[in-house]
Amino acid sequence: MDMNKIRPEQRSEVFNKLLRSLIDGGNAEAAKEAKAFTEDAKPRDLADAVDALLAEGYSEAKIKKAVSRLINLMYNELKKHEAKPPRGERFIASLMAENAALLKLLEDGKATNKALNSRAGGADGKRAALLDIQKLLTKLNDIEQHYTKKENILFPWFERRYPKYRCVRLMWDIENDVRRGLKEATALCSTMLENGAKEDLAPLNMLLGMLYFDLNTVAFRENCALFPISLELMEPEEAEVLFEEASALGYAFLDKKAVDKLEGPEASILAAARIRLPKEKQAMDKYSSQDGGQIHAKAASEDSSPLAMQAQTGFAGRTGKLDPEVLAAMFERLPVDLSYVDAEDKVQWFSDSQYRVFARSPAIIGRDVKNCHPAGSVDRVIAIIDAFKSGKKDREEFWIQQNDRFIHIQYFALYSKDGTYLGVLESSQDITELRALKGEKRL
Repeated sequence: MDMNKIRPEQRSEVFNKLLRSLIDGGNAEAAKEAKAFTEDAKPRDLADAVDALLAEGYSEAKIKKAVSRLINLMYNELKKHEAKPPRGERFIASLMAENAALLKLLEDGKATNKALNSRAGGADGKRAALLDIQKLLTKLNDIEQHYTKKENILFPWFERRYPKYRCVRLMWDIENDVRRGLKEATALCSTMLENGAKEDLAPLNMLLGMLYFDLNTVAFRENCALFPISLELMEPEEAEVLFEEASALGYAFLDKKAVDKLEGPEASILAAARIRLPKEKQAMDKYSSQDGGQIHAKAASEDSSPLAMQAQTGFAGRTGKLDPEVLAAMFERLPVDLSYVDAEDKVQWFSDSQYRVFARSPAIIGRDVKNCHPAGSVDRVIAIIDAFKSGKKDREEFWIQQNDRFIHIQYFALYSKDGTYLGVLESSQDITELRALKGEKRL
């Protein structure tokens, strides 16, 4: 079969059919029929097959195992397509560097797990191995930075640029499996140490095995599917903007030497060389650097767009007026994390607060709020918004324990004076210290 003559829609149908077969339990005949295609697999084949089934209404939980089996059939070919960021590209390169460091940490951790299951050293040896496992789990918690950057920066961009984007929903679901696995393994490890390491090792081994599997699963799908597709679509200018947003959130697993390689002068020069700006923008940047940014202020003052006009006028109402600079300073200082979702369920604004509770990136502006939440909580989000739109409710609240912090989250429906639904205001606040207040402190 000449695969070059196969139409894209034919490829899609073969992979969609194969994935459906795997969901139903799979059979050797289906795999045999698709063999020519799986041996010519490309990153988009995987992404599009997952997207198609999620679009049809299959749940992430239902297709998760089947997708893993599909990847096993495609593994060798997908591996050949592992992302290779071009010289000077820093966003995908930084995420791949984190993956490389993660995989090394996991490989080094195998010796720790082996020591735990060996009988050498008796009870003392087992306790020492448990302490090493505990240290490994603490290091693995850095994966949160990596996932946060993906979920808040890469995923929103991917949704706008790739129509069949739903594969990231499945990836997010597995990332939440990792989060749960880390939490459960850490708690069990602590319990075992507190009890003198007398418990059976089987439950901990099972948790560690699933954790290793999920971490490797996500890293492979990033390197060999998500990242290659992203590199095909990403302009150099976009990559640099995304890198700047991501670097502000820090790095997972990377030491200073690795970070300097990404952020150092040589890396910055190479990144700049990839970006060919229009002459007008080059001139603006040149003068901006000479006049302390006044030219940007001038350009903004001449801009008649709604956002620019809003930036000039600030806020004025029945209770007074606030200049833009003051308004921005107030939102930055308020000990609360605010976000606004409009009547079309699109994220339009969030406060740049120094007391941020949840990670946010400008990349989420314009994003459908349903895509801002993992699969496990989307239905609840939709139910809240529907209740606000219908007028059944105008407020909802939750409170969660985030490590040792107590977080209070509120959703407020917004309406115009004539009752028209305007959207939702989300307010998140760390009230750990407030809960501890007692007595009085007067002026």
